[in-house]
Order: sequence, then structure tokens, then C-alpha cells
Amino acid sequence: MNGILTNPIRKINASLHSKMLVLIGVVAILLIALLYALSQIILMDSFVRLEEQESDEDTRRVINALQSKLADLHILGADWSNWDDTYQFVQDRNPAYVESNLGDETFASLRINLILLMDSSGQLAYGKAYRLDENVGIPLTPSLMNLYLSADDFLAQYSNMADSTGYLDGLVLTPAGAMMITAQPVVRSDGSGEPTGKLFMGRYLDEEQIESLIHLTSVTLDIRYLNDPALPPILRSPLSTCRVNMPFSASRWTAVPSPGIPWSTT
Repeated sequence: MNGILTNPIRKINASLHSKMLVLIGVVAILLIALLYALSQIILMDSFVRLEEQESDEDTRRVINALQSKLADLHILGADWSNWDDTYQFVQDRNPAYVESNLGDETFASLRINLILLMDSSGQLAYGKAYRLDENVGIPLTPSLMNLYLSADDFLAQYSNMADSTGYLDGLVLTPAGAMMITAQPVVRSDGSGEPTGKLFMGRYLDEEQIESLIHLTSVTLDIRYLNDPALPPILRSPLSTCRVNMPFSASRWTAVPSPGIPWSTT
């Protein structure tokens, strides 16, 4: 009789024990799922921060490389602007100076796309654009000169200054594409005397220069137009209304998106 009476109790205890095991199992699974979700959130946040840091480092490397290229262009421009022969040419327009120094081979060897020389009154003394990909030189008229100089506000202001002794280095967007440019006063070789004019020297940020930046920075760069249908909408919308200025030294970097003008993205 006692054995018969205790069987239901044993069954109840076994049932409670099973339910407790199931409950503990469910709680354990929920805890594991919660821990997994939290770990994923933490890991994703860490990955996002890491990607942001890498992106910032890539950006700094590209900017530093561009600044280095601009410094090289500035030195090259100074070799021409701080020169007695250039100083004299801006005043007398001696054609021998052009024949001896400004042939197509000069542009090709220096990898230069633009040289402008203005006198102290703002008149064009010499101007030439050069297409390195086709080895073709294009003499510049005053109207074409103004097209280049009006590409940036600072550049236009500098070109209109009567007695500027400073310089301007930077990246401007011309109708033909992005161009690295240096603008410097024309003085004697020893730096003495008042400037007799200004020199503008430019080098397009073309495929050759982009490849050089990639080699220097190990960062993949791509030049896109804002009206390029392949440009993702998420980039096209904000870029179409932004203006980016990155000042350094005595120069200004300018990026003013407009139809047909390239924008550099990474």
C-alpha cells in the first residue's frame, strides 16, 4: 500500500525535475543568444571604428602625398619665377626667351600642363597649355587665361593683386579637370627688386598623377564626375551641395563640384 501511494509523488517530482531542466535549458539558450548578440554588436562597433581609423589614415596619407607633390611643383615654379631671364622677359617680351626655354619639349620633360606669365599690370606676357597625352601645345589667349584664373576665388584674387610678393599653391578645378597649381611673383635670381609680374604653373591631376599617388600611399583612388550615373546616389546628393576648403601654408585647396567637373573619392 505504501509503495502504491508513493508512486504519484515520484512522478510529480520527476515532472518538476524535467520542467526545471527545460527551464534552465531555455534560460541558458537565451543567455547564450544574448551574449552572442552583445558580442556581435561590440565586434561590429570595433570593426566600424577600425574602418573609420583606416579611412582617416588613408585620407591623411593622400593629403600628405598631394602636399608633397605641390611642394615639388612649388620648387619647380620657383626655379622659373626667381630667374633673371624670366624677370627680363616679362618686361620686354623678348621672343628668344620663349624659343630657348618654352618649347614643347620643356612641358613634356617637366610633365607640366600650364605656364602663364603676367606682367605687373595683369597683362598676359606668355601663356601655353600642353596636353601631355597627345604632346600638343595650345597657345593661350587672354580669354583662355581668364578661364583658368577664374577657376578659384583665391586664384582670381591673387592674379588681380598689383604688387603681390606672396605665393599661392593648391588644387583647383578647371573646366578640363583638377589641376595642381603654383602661383608666384616674378623676381630676380637673387630675389632682389620689385616683382615684375606673376608666374602660374599647373599640372593636371590626371591618370599619371593618380597612379603616382596610389604608388606613394597604397590607397586606391578614383576620379568621378558628379553627373556620372555610376556614382552612388548616397554620394551624389551631399557632394552636389558641398564646398571643401583645406588650407595649409599660404595656399588653399578647393573642391567646388559642378557639372562636368571631377571629384576625387577613395
